[in-house]
Amino acid sequence: MQTRTIEAAVNSKLPNPYVSLYKGEGYWYFVYDDPNSGIYRTRSVYVYRLNELTLEQWLDEAAELTLEVENTYYA
Repeated sequence: MQTRTIEAAVNSKLPNPYVSLYKGEGYWYFVYDDPNSGIYRTRSVYVYRLNELTLEQWLDEAAELTLEVENTYYA
């Protein structure tokens, strides 16, 4: 599966509409961006290739970011 296809699969399965996956230089990162509440957070995942993690692992990383935001801003 090509990188962009895997990236699209991860982004399409993210349960939170404010979270997206992006490619950096030699790593990947999630962005939590909720313009309605002004919340912007990132979480880096230090793997070079997208296929180094399974889809489930990527979704777990996104869930960690979402939980961090919820605990910081909504607790």
